[in-house]
Amino acid sequence: MNTSRLAFVKVKILLFLSKNRQKSINSKKFINFNLLSLCGGSSGATVAAAVVEAKKLKKGQTCVVLLADSIRNYMTKHLKPSWCIERELIPDFAPEGTENWWFEKISNISSKSAIDFDCETGINEVISGLRKNNRQNAFITKGGERKSVISMSMIMERMRKLRVKKGDNVKISSFMDEKYRPITENHNVGLVMRILEANHCVVVKDDAGKWTRIIEEDDFLGYITQ
Repeated sequence: MNTSRLAFVKVKILLFLSKNRQKSINSKKFINFNLLSLCGGSSGATVAAAVVEAKKLKKGQTCVVLLADSIRNYMTKHLKPSWCIERELIPDFAPEGTENWWFEKISNISSKSAIDFDCETGINEVISGLRKNNRQNAFITKGGERKSVISMSMIMERMRKLRVKKGDNVKISSFMDEKYRPITENHNVGLVMRILEANHCVVVKDDAGKWTRIIEEDDFLGYITQ
């Protein structure tokens, strides 16, 4: 038996069916099913389609569904509550021991003033500026508007993958392919902790959608220890 394809463990799993919100809602019907295999998102979409079509079957007819993919490539996505909560697929909840602060507003978290670098700035200048100002992250601007984020961690990650080599002074516009989901001051503190599990920082926006500040890990720790 290929265990990378099937994990015969009884689990309760939310099947993320597709990017379509309506199908995502339908997927919640499966959350209390005891499944015998861990499958990926495309299998979830297949099951969703099968449920719709099965309603048209006549008495005695059978519907067979093949789950073509495993969960191997989604272990850090669909199976992680934080990933689903950040994308508003399931409601947030306070882990045991955090109930007294988890749902406080992130406006209670103080952060250092944000630094901006134009997208045409070279990486050497950016690194120097981040070090000088004791920052790990900064906004990347284009035409004066904040569009993305550059971080020390991100630069190091690309160096490890040899996407940036010693002596290269690439423009930080090459880092603008990174995806961010800004949150507002009215979101809860717990969401900040969840986002920081897999991201370099948290981007905060105002009601008009403009990016206003960056919350780093040490900002969050400062809030927790105050």
